Amino acid sequence: VVLGQEVCAVEEVRDEVRIHCHQRCFRAQWAVVTVSLGVLQSRPSFLQLPEKPLQRLEMCHYNKLLLNVSESVSHHFWQLFNYWPLTGKPLLSLATLSAEAEKLTDEEALEAACGLLTLAKHEIRASHFTRWGRVPWACGSYSVSSKDAEWDDIRALLLATEEGRIKVAGEHTHEEHQGGFHAAYLSGKRAAQEVWEGFQAVA
Repeated sequence: VVLGQEVCAVEEVRDEVRIHCHQRCFRAQWAVVTVSLGVLQSRPSFLQLPEKPLQRLEMCHYNKLLLNVSESVSHHFWQLFNYWPLTGKPLLSLATLSAEAEKLTDEEALEAACGLLTLAKHEIRASHFTRWGRVPWACGSYSVSSKDAEWDDIRALLLATEEGRIKVAGEHTHEEHQGGFHAAYLSGKRAAQEVWEGFQAVA
């Protein structure tokens, strides 16, 4: 396990895979690439994949504003994403799908929450606003099919790596459960199986 190495590109050269980092190049017989769809879209040179299917899929901007409130505002706990039953703590969560919301400062997001929930600022003990679109290793929260997507876009991404030594996995590579944890897990199992079968074929 090598930490602290930012991968710039992954390529297949003859009978090996080369993982290019800023100061090092790693070589392997096989590789499974699990970076997000957003990273693949923002860095086309990272891995050679069909451009049109890749761009027709989209990264969602599903973000949450988490609020730790005083117990005196428990009458608000009917709100969606109320964590009181799970944690025994007065924790609320507001959600947004708007990419524009990520431009809000923490103070602006807090003001919006207070307005929506009719809370006074002193009733909020702490807050945290996720901004997945601004996280460089994610570039969004999870993938979705755009209105222009073709029914076989995900399959096209998989077919592009079917015969090679570089396999792709992640929630954006699973047709049935795209966008969920199940997709990430199941696609990882599928990629691992493909690598294992590749090893057996050349053994």
